[in-house]
Amino acid sequence: MKNTIVISGGASGIGLAAVEKFLTKDFNVFVLDNNQVLLEELESSQIAYIDSLKTKHCDITNSQDVSNAMDECIRAFGSINAVLPAAGIVSDSLFVKVDRETHKVKSFMSEEQFRKVVDVNLTGTFNTIQQAAIRMINNNSEGVIYLVSS
Repeated sequence: MKNTIVISGGASGIGLAAVEKFLTKDFNVFVLDNNQVLLEELESSQIAYIDSLKTKHCDITNSQDVSNAMDECIRAFGSINAVLPAAGIVSDSLFVKVDRETHKVKSFMSEEQFRKVVDVNLTGTFNTIQQAAIRMINNNSEGVIYLVSS
C-alpha cells in the first residue's frame, strides 16, 4: 500500500512544491487549503496523478473542520503516514511602519490582523499536526511530521 501524506496549504507556495514532489515519489497526497479556486487548478494540473491526489477545502483554524478532513483522508486512502503543515499567511501590515521623512509612526498592524496571522500560522499548524497524529497513532501507523518555516 502507498504511503499517504496530508499537506495543508498545498495549493500554493511551499505546500504546492511539496505536493508536486510527493506525487512524483509515489505517495497518496491529501491537500488541505482554504482557496477552492487554487485547489481546482491543482487538480487540473495534476491529472496524471488523479488516483493519488485528493483535495479538500478546509479552514485549518477550525479543529472540527480539520478533524473531518482527516477522516475523509482515511476514507479515501486508508491511512495517514505523514503530515506537512505548510499553510501560512503574512499580513500586509508591518508591526510598526515608520515614515522615512518624519520618523514618526505612519501605521501599524492591528490586533485583528495579528490574531489572524497567529490563528493560521500557529493554531492551524497545531490543529493539522494534532488531528493527523491522532489518526496515525490510532491506526498503528508509523508516521512522520514534517515542519517547515519560511
